[in-house]
Formats: sequence, structure tokens, C-alpha cells
Amino acid sequence: MKLLGLVFILLIASCQDYNSNSADESRYEEISFPPGASAELQASYRIIKDRCFVCHSEWSSYKTDQQWVDAGLVDFGQASNSSLIYRLKNFSPPGDMPTGAYPTMPNSEYQKLLDWVGP
Repeated sequence: MKLLGLVFILLIASCQDYNSNSADESRYEEISFPPGASAELQASYRIIKDRCFVCHSEWSSYKTDQQWVDAGLVDFGQASNSSLIYRLKNFSPPGDMPTGAYPTMPNSEYQKLLDWVGP
């Protein structure tokens, strides 16, 4: 009976959306965007959150296109003039800004950022 109880406890404890021991709960938190936030902005924000906020936490408050522009990070329609894109592009492969333990941004995520900013 004790064994059955232990198995039940282990089963219940393993049913979670995130690994609480690795502090990755924030990856699953709901993000609140202002009304009218485009799907491209929301997708890009999630990528930037997962890839960049560990070093650039000040960017977490930029939840509108205009806030990214005002911060000097994005120049819509001019990816080559956008600081955010420049920072990512000038590391090889794209998104390899954080050297060391941080994973490289996949090209598919980099392309989504380019799609958001524009050509």
C-alpha cells in the first residue's frame, strides 16, 4: 500500500508544464499585450523574450511596435537600419549574440523577426 501511495505521489508531482527546479516557469506565463498588437509583434516578442531577456531584461516592457521604435531597436521597413536585426545579423550564425552557454537562435526564429521588421 505504501508503494502504491509513493507511485501516486510521484505521478502527481511529475504532472507539470515546466521544470520548477530549472526556474523555467516564466516561459509558460501568459503575456499581456495591448489591444491591437499584431500577431507578428506577439510572435517576435516571445522569441526575443526566450532568447534575449536574460541579458536585455529592459526590453521586456516593449509590447508595442512604437516602443521598439522609440527605444531605437527597430526601424520598420528597414531591417538593415534596425539595431535589433543588426545585432543578430552580425554574429554567425544569425542569433549567435550570446556566446557560451546560451543556445543559438534558429534561422526560422531569425526569419520571423525579419518578417516583423520588414525588408
